[in-house]
Amino acid sequence: MYNILDSAGSFQAGGQNTSAIRGFASLGCFSDSIGPYAGHNMPQLFANDSMTPDLCISSAVAQLSAMPATTYLWAGVEYGRECYAGTVAPTPEPSALEGSGACTMACKGDEHEICGGPAMLNLYVVTRLAGVTGTESDVWSSTPATRTAVP
Repeated sequence: MYNILDSAGSFQAGGQNTSAIRGFASLGCFSDSIGPYAGHNMPQLFANDSMTPDLCISSAVAQLSAMPATTYLWAGVEYGRECYAGTVAPTPEPSALEGSGACTMACKGDEHEICGGPAMLNLYVVTRLAGVTGTESDVWSSTPATRTAVP
């Protein structure tokens, strides 16, 4: 299971400890090329040249106070400048990507951070958010069935 938050606010994802950003934890790099949302696995929230994971996640969290309010449980950054968010797990379940070619595009808003790549997104899942804890019913039942090496 992905959503195990320890007392320090770190998150166990695939056996690795990662820090949470605004209550979201990184799950790693995933494919994003065959979903029902204009070819993506989640709807696009927005795109701009100031993109960072924090900007994407904070924008998703801000929707809690919008009218009507939306509780995004998943967020992802792709192609250096695109932000995606979903209320349910990405559909279809994307393949985890590994290797030196997986999610290597620098964020347009901070070249020291990674924001996915072409048809690849860095995926984040909520672990702790005001009124929302974890995604037990929406998370995949185990680690992704498919792992693909990207040279």
